[in-house]
Amino acid sequence: MSSEQISTCTEAATRNVRPRLFGLDREVAVQAIAALARGTPVEAAYQILAGIEALDAGPEAPLVVLWPKGNGFETIEDRAAWHEAEKERLLYAAGEPERVRKLAERLMVTGDGGSA
Repeated sequence: MSSEQISTCTEAATRNVRPRLFGLDREVAVQAIAALARGTPVEAAYQILAGIEALDAGPEAPLVVLWPKGNGFETIEDRAAWHEAEKERLLYAAGEPERVRKLAERLMVTGDGGSA
């Protein structure tokens, strides 16, 4: 990892992980990862490889966040605030299907058809 980047976790030993996506799905995912890479070619390569590793590891793998210098997250407090905001965003997003289901049930019971 370059001196320009800081990782929130230590580099894990290489594992023999089978890719979870195949064919066109994997190609699209890797292209999306590469499109988000920023910085020097070396920094971008590290970001792409980390993204592919996370893609292959799946949701049960630990979260890896790379912090390039000069991105506004210079202190540990800045990073902690970002993680807290991200946690809130993910919890809100996780509850979205439940909110939609409750709204649909309310609309079916009241026969409102479109206003809640």
